Amino acid sequence: MPRLITLYVTNNNLTGGIPPSIGNLTSLLNFSAVDNPLGGSIPNALGQLRNLKLLGLGATQISGTIPPSLYNLLSLVRLKVFRNRLWGSLPQTFGFMFPHLKLLQLQENQFDGPLPLSISNCSQLVQLELDVNNFSGKVRNDFRSLQNLRVIALSSNNFQARGSDGLAFFSSLTNCSNLKLLGLEQNQFGDVLPNFVGNLSISICWLLLNGNQFYGSIPSTIGNLVNMELLLLNDNLFTGPIPDSFGYLHKLRWLAFSNNKFSESPKDRMDINTALHELHLVKNNILKVSS
Repeated sequence: MPRLITLYVTNNNLTGGIPPSIGNLTSLLNFSAVDNPLGGSIPNALGQLRNLKLLGLGATQISGTIPPSLYNLLSLVRLKVFRNRLWGSLPQTFGFMFPHLKLLQLQENQFDGPLPLSISNCSQLVQLELDVNNFSGKVRNDFRSLQNLRVIALSSNNFQARGSDGLAFFSSLTNCSNLKLLGLEQNQFGDVLPNFVGNLSISICWLLLNGNQFYGSIPSTIGNLVNMELLLLNDNLFTGPIPDSFGYLHKLRWLAFSNNKFSESPKDRMDINTALHELHLVKNNILKVSS
């Protein structure tokens, strides 16, 4: 009798929750029910699918906490539970439970507490998407071992950065040579933007720092990020002139500086060959914008 290894029921109108009988399909490698109004909670029975590599429950209107049985799925490569009503803290051993994880999508839920340090044990991680939750505290993770990381999205949480170690995690990201998107917007990060921002991956295209409490001048090293396309620095406390190095950002298309205390327009520093399409300068101390 053939064994079922893949079950995709995405984009339907399935309701009534995930049936506990799902645990009988022990040969499943891939299960996705994304975009269904299932409701209910994550059944303990899913923990019986020990060979599962993909679990897709995003946008299914499920609620509650992640059941302990789910941490039996040591073979998981992709875990997608975004856009639900899940809550609670992640266990500090989270990263040790999923050593093969490449994709983690927990965004748009109600998770809280600190980011487990063990996330750094997920050495194969490519996308880490935790935005729009209630995570809090300092990000103390060392990301240097995540060489494959391309996306890290921590926006719209309650993360903080205060004191000498507040942005240590930022420094460790400079070792992630494949990083393309770093989203830290809408948190409570507050410090001077360090010079090592210019040591982030040369591949980075999107850098989102808006809606925080960064202050001081923008370091000139930011001009090293020559593949930047989107740079959001608005709604912070930045001051001072714009570094000449902005002239090296030839691929920049969107630049937002609004609601800071800059004294001049970055347009004064941008090369005429820039790809810039949108420039937002509202509410600064700019006296002149050159043509």
